[in-house]
Amino acid sequence: MAMNPAPRSLIVGLLFAVSLGCSGDEKKKKKEPLTAESCPALPLGPYQYAADKAPQAPVPEGAGLEALPLALQGADNGDMSVLYGAAMMGYYMIGVQRPTSCKEDSGKPCMPYVYQYDPRTDAPTTEEMIHRQVVGALGQAWLYKVTGRPEFGLSAKGAVDVLLPRSKVDADGRRQLQDLGATALMVMTLSQLDIGYGTRNYSAELDSFGKQILHQQRPNGSFKAGSPLVWMQLHNALWRLYDYTQDPAYLEALAKAAKNAYDRRAERAKGQYFEYPYLYGLWALEPLTELVAVRPAEAAWISELVYFVADDVAGAQYDLSNTTTCKYVGGFKPNNGKGHPNWNHTIKLEAVADAYRYAKQAGDAERTARYKASALAGAAYLLQFQHRAGDTGDYPTKIKPIGGVPLFGGDPSVRIDIPGHGAVAMLKVATYIGDETVPGRVIPGLPALAAAPAAAPEPGAGAPDGSPAQP
Repeated sequence: MAMNPAPRSLIVGLLFAVSLGCSGDEKKKKKEPLTAESCPALPLGPYQYAADKAPQAPVPEGAGLEALPLALQGADNGDMSVLYGAAMMGYYMIGVQRPTSCKEDSGKPCMPYVYQYDPRTDAPTTEEMIHRQVVGALGQAWLYKVTGRPEFGLSAKGAVDVLLPRSKVDADGRRQLQDLGATALMVMTLSQLDIGYGTRNYSAELDSFGKQILHQQRPNGSFKAGSPLVWMQLHNALWRLYDYTQDPAYLEALAKAAKNAYDRRAERAKGQYFEYPYLYGLWALEPLTELVAVRPAEAAWISELVYFVADDVAGAQYDLSNTTTCKYVGGFKPNNGKGHPNWNHTIKLEAVADAYRYAKQAGDAERTARYKASALAGAAYLLQFQHRAGDTGDYPTKIKPIGGVPLFGGDPSVRIDIPGHGAVAMLKVATYIGDETVPGRVIPGLPALAAAPAAAPEPGAGAPDGSPAQP
């Protein structure tokens, strides 16, 4: 669906102006339950993401990383589709990417992306926060894998080239990037980048990172270092390593890490493993989907773990029944359970998209439908929440914020990892649910789901030749 973005700010302004003149009765009316008529949903339907619809960040022919940063030409055509919203997040990150030759005053190489950008003041900040920088690169690697647009691949490669030299290899050939969390994130990024390009350029680095991760795991599946967040990220890294190498040691390590998590489901207090189940959903539900496809004997306890997490995440989303504010509908509630959805909506959206894929693979029709509705509503919300053309007219620079995802409803600042997370979440919604495509692009790394066992047809419901009716 294409939509002129300019009226969005105008509509919001008119509604605000009208609200100032509301009578007491009208104000009471606003607190009445919402309905589909009073709060229409943003329609999301079939869509093809093609080069002629995309903004352009041309890569000069034959140019390498020295071409970074790329100049963006054309900011936003207003398409309110899931793939287009993801691409706009990638273009935001291209716009805040630093040249690979950039040096800090100390002489140290710059981080690849501006860490945080406040569009109200056109002010960037330069914190290191290597984990969040890698998430930006991960988002670009996914965008390249799915869309094939060369600018996303170049952006990811540029970031990797700046970040990889910061890793250290010990005498036993074990490589680590700052800590186990950054190491896990780099494994995800390098593997997706090689999948996108159809290459094995990073096999040596992935092998040495993998040695470090296996070395850090205890026999019971726990890890010797890190925090619950890091241990969750390691689930994803272990699947990527198995998928890339087919080494069964990684698959076994993933199963042990998941079983350790399963045994800790009661740990819900502050600082404990499942204080925030959505973080496990973000990093672990995708690898658990893959694990069950390879080792179906594990399905009983893994399904219990996945649904324990996914039902918690999907159950904390605004809908027509639990808010009186239309603009919140589809947004995942903040961690305190109230108020404007914030940056971590992107993380919760990815968790639900992965839960949908798991439930579909498992043949759980009720959860498949519920998670699908949650993911589509969440994607529609994110399209409204991100900075788009028509929303940025009051800022000193109108184009630069476009595509970024604000930190909070009252703070339009963009932190580099949030559009990185958002791009992956939106790509998963678009490709898993299957309503959006990229012409001519076979999406690698997204294997077809195993079909759930078909129900026996009703008498007379088969095809004329007697075969079962097709869904």
